[in-house]
This record gives sequence, structure tokens and C-alpha cells, in this order.
Amino acid sequence: MTKDVLVTVRGLQMTPDGDDTIEVTTTGKYYEKDGKRYLFYDEIGDDTNLIVKNSIQITEEHVSVSKKGVINAQMNFEKENKLVSVYETPYGQMEMGIYTTGICLDEQDDFLELKLEYLLEINNQHVSDSEILLQIRPQQN
Repeated sequence: MTKDVLVTVRGLQMTPDGDDTIEVTTTGKYYEKDGKRYLFYDEIGDDTNLIVKNSIQITEEHVSVSKKGVINAQMNFEKENKLVSVYETPYGQMEMGIYTTGICLDEQDDFLELKLEYLLEINNQHVSDSEILLQIRPQQN
């Protein structure tokens, strides 16, 4: 796949109060090295219009998402494993637990799709069953 890509991130949180879906499409940079895939892209905060820099490292068994900017977080997804990290926002910090129930990676010459399914805890309280669908395609010139 090319270095310059179009990135679509679709997030779904399912709670007893209802489902919430967020979708972002932006441009990014994609690399492969030593069997790992790397994706870098920026997103703009809804309330602040400040930039959050995202970097994602992808393997078949592990996905690491790093956010830096108005939000700071290191989120790790490893199937059948609960990993805990700190999620920093302008409003304060919270402990975030991610128990990954599924990682599905579909890679073709000009397309990559990653689906993460997980249970999300905030401060040791289950808040949602969640999914992230990440799609990467070559950027059209």
C-alpha cells in the first residue's frame, strides 16, 4: 500500500442507555516494517478544535494506539487480555481498562481493515461494549 492514505475510523459504544457511533475520515501516513504496520494521522477535537496526534501499531495479535495532544492516552488491545492505562483529558484523568474480545485484520494490496471488539471500563466500572473499525485506503491524487 502507498504511504499517503485515507483513514476512516468508526467507533461504536453499546450501553444500556443506547448505542453511540462516531466516524472520522482524514488523511494519514502508513508504513510497514518487520511485519508490523504503522499508521499516523491527526484528528481535531470536537469541543476544542485542538489537534490530537494518533499513532497506531498493528500486528495480528496486538494493537497499540497512542494519542497525544488535548487527549493523551496509550491504549493497548490484546485478545483475551485486559490491559489498563491512564486516559488524560482537559477535564482530568481516568483509569481505562480494555478487555479485548476480538481482533480481526483484513489486508489486501490496496486496502486494510482492522476491527477491534472490546469491553471498556472507566475507573474499574464497565461502561460499554465497544467496537472500532479502522479502514485504510490509498489516498487518491
